[in-house]
Amino acid sequence: MIRKIRLFCPRLPTDIDLDNIAEEIADLGKSHLDAVHSQLRNILVHLLKAAADPGSRSLDHWRTETDGFQSELLVKYSPSMARKVEMDRTWRLAKRNAASALREHGRELPQGLPDGCPFELEAFLGEDFDFDVTLVNLVTFATAHAPR
Repeated sequence: MIRKIRLFCPRLPTDIDLDNIAEEIADLGKSHLDAVHSQLRNILVHLLKAAADPGSRSLDHWRTETDGFQSELLVKYSPSMARKVEMDRTWRLAKRNAASALREHGRELPQGLPDGCPFELEAFLGEDFDFDVTLVNLVTFATAHAPR
């Protein structure tokens, strides 16, 4: 790609380190993608904790924090990332993180949670994202799939 840039822009100064610029751009993209995964995982962890412990005194705190995580997700996300966002892997990590946090308080994840993420990425990308609606969807899914 760097060679193509030099071919199409022959007047570029030769002392410009296009390889370094390309590497910096790639690193920035990876940094934003990592931030997207991190915010999604944080949102999912809080939803899982709320599903496991709906009467928790921390529920309002989880809701407020999730609002911040989702706002940061919207800032970092770009549509070109859609193919690279690993929802199933992020879900598995969130389940592991939530299970650890819940164990500290004698709680566990609800039964019926799938191995793969029950949400599409788009569920978290709207400015109208609603923690409570998403929580109800998660609880409904888990209840429907819990062993009887």
